[in-house]
Amino acid sequence: MASSVAWGIDVGRSSLKAVKIRNIKGELEIEELHYLQYDKVAPGLDVTNASRQALDELISTVGLKKIKRDAIAVCLPGQTAFCRFLELPPVDEKKIDETIALEAKQQIPFPIENVNWGYHKIERDYEPGEQVEVGIFAIKKDAVQDFVNELRGQGLEPELLTIAPLALYNFATFDCKTGGGAIMLDIGADQTNLVIIDGERLWLRNLPIAGNDITKSLQDKFQIPFKEAEKLKKNARKSSNAKKIFSVMQPVLKDFLSEVQRSLGFYKSKQKKAKLSRILLTGNGTKLFNLSSYLGKELDYKIRRIQQLNHFSIDPDADMELLKNHLPAFSVAFGLAIQAVGAGKANVNLLPQSVVTRHTIQQKAPLIFAGAALMLIGAILYFFIQDKRLTDIETRISDRLKSRVFKSIVDADEDLEDTIGELKAPMQTIEELELLVSERLWPMEIAQKLGQVIPDGSALPWRDPVAPDNRAAIPPELPPDQPTAWLVAADTAMKALDGTKTWVLGLTVERKADGGHRYYEVHLAVARAKGTRSEIELLSAIKSEVARGIEGAFGFPEGQEVDTGSQKTISLLYKDAPPGAANFYQVEFVWGYPVNTWLEAKSQDN
Repeated sequence: MASSVAWGIDVGRSSLKAVKIRNIKGELEIEELHYLQYDKVAPGLDVTNASRQALDELISTVGLKKIKRDAIAVCLPGQTAFCRFLELPPVDEKKIDETIALEAKQQIPFPIENVNWGYHKIERDYEPGEQVEVGIFAIKKDAVQDFVNELRGQGLEPELLTIAPLALYNFATFDCKTGGGAIMLDIGADQTNLVIIDGERLWLRNLPIAGNDITKSLQDKFQIPFKEAEKLKKNARKSSNAKKIFSVMQPVLKDFLSEVQRSLGFYKSKQKKAKLSRILLTGNGTKLFNLSSYLGKELDYKIRRIQQLNHFSIDPDADMELLKNHLPAFSVAFGLAIQAVGAGKANVNLLPQSVVTRHTIQQKAPLIFAGAALMLIGAILYFFIQDKRLTDIETRISDRLKSRVFKSIVDADEDLEDTIGELKAPMQTIEELELLVSERLWPMEIAQKLGQVIPDGSALPWRDPVAPDNRAAIPPELPPDQPTAWLVAADTAMKALDGTKTWVLGLTVERKADGGHRYYEVHLAVARAKGTRSEIELLSAIKSEVARGIEGAFGFPEGQEVDTGSQKTISLLYKDAPPGAANFYQVEFVWGYPVNTWLEAKSQDN
């Protein structure tokens, strides 16, 4: 289940990149960026300890609670994964999961129970009878568990784990101009990811040559420490010996070029109609002096280095200078966040299925609570309406039957057929009564079942905010008819509560009549802890999770006012935080429902 806000965290071999993205109705906004270079935040440490130190600094800068509030997406290098692209025979869409599972067992060179795996179906227009293209991706469970344990040790719980090449594919298809077909080369410290975007088709390969190989060539040639060689590589453009430095790099670049050409040749041999027009360069290795011009000269493709974003909006508070200086390094982190907020084309998640399911349930918990509360309200309302309606019908039937029987005795000489005709109406009413009697206990059964899943004391109007089991409680020193005073008293305790927790302040059901229409008016008052959410976020969440849930449950047409004569929608009365309780928002819902609506609906169902 996609989140509206997510962190994409790329723990690389030389630096850590983190980006926070918000999905606003399909528009993605960059809210935060962080770039932590290991040789600066943790000089002298090995990669494992340096990456831990970088994570510590990220958490210290942003705040652990703030990061954990949103979804977290991470990745492992492409070289740790098994990738295989297959063509499946035409199969019914309902059986595609089963078919791919069988293929995975045959293709993955490890026992299937020892890997986490997923697949990506190439979504394109297939001709009738054409084979379906899929990519299968698998990582050993031990590798996934070790990485996840490292993150958990830092206090982070990822909701999504994929591989770096798929994150690059999501970034390229969302933001880059591919011209219908492109090759993305992501040159990192110790590996290069080659990703082909051929229309809707995806193909990838991990190349063994990267930035550190060039650094080692300089180290060997000039007999200098690795750090000095790395510095020489980064500053070659400004050096007076730039040509000499590049000549030392050139043999490694030729090997790199050969790997790229070999990969492209293999892909084109499989896809005869491939139309690849450009190469997109990304990653810190693309800063290498003269690289773009060298590749452009040796390869028959347009070379484009990622230097701008095309489809993101950027929060004014985001670090624009950081983005400008290190944009190519953020491609993987961008791709991770894009997938986490539901905007990615490849949605492979290689976390254990139990972890994915747990996160999905946690995200849906507020909706489940709102749905249970609505069902309980509906059951109570249905019971009151049916009970009163049943009593009225019983009385009416009794009176009408007495009248008919008396008339039949007095007018015994009238035509028998006329008498039978006169009895049709009360007989229909009797059948209606029998229907109601048979269903009379139904709402009570629903209410009983709902009571089993709603926390103890949920029917009371106030709850103790600090009780671990959230049981109902009214402070003895405060009168029970002052919920606002109770909220003020609890305001300090509420600051630490999550913004998704909601309390029922009151529920009233009142029978009314207006212009000959009988109806029930229901008032539901709730309070929600503000937590760290903004006013806009909080009101939007209440509206979408509570108000729209009620509208959907009762089938009310959206956007209409309450009408006592026919079935209409809920009217919302939004209120600001109570005086002295700035960490709360109080909301009141009120709606009307005609007395006869439930009976008519039930009769139609039968």
